[in-house]
Amino acid sequence: MSKKKTPALSHQPSGAKIPIVKENPEFYKNLKPTWSFCRCDKEHDSWSICKCEDLWNKVIGKLGDLESQTWAEIMQSAGHRRHGTNNHHIAVEELAKEAQQRLVQLHLDQLETVFSIALDGKTRIIGILEGSVFKLLWWDPDHEVCVSTKKYT
Repeated sequence: MSKKKTPALSHQPSGAKIPIVKENPEFYKNLKPTWSFCRCDKEHDSWSICKCEDLWNKVIGKLGDLESQTWAEIMQSAGHRRHGTNNHHIAVEELAKEAQQRLVQLHLDQLETVFSIALDGKTRIIGILEGSVFKLLWWDPDHEVCVSTKKYT
């Protein structure tokens, strides 16, 4: 018995590559977060994690609380006084000019987005979300990295 040959796709130009999706890019949303501190900007005058007084209660404790949730749940977490989410991606072009310039200095200017996690009304931690790993970059106590025009933020 001879095997049937698969006919060539006539609508594909010769030598054209067909993209293959190996993994769902949204798969990480079903995973619980892990944290990485390898990208912490320790030198910025205002946003260095080293400037955070009471680091345990203000940052580490909050991250520990989030570990019981998946990224989808974290991203759906809504604010108390407003609609929308507390934790979300931010396009680099929406960041304050100083933050954009700092990304260039840190050789991170290839990033398209950063991720913001709200710790309280104003305070945020900003990082890079790679898969299910959040790489903490900045501690933003005054919501300066991405200035909000919304009340209470």
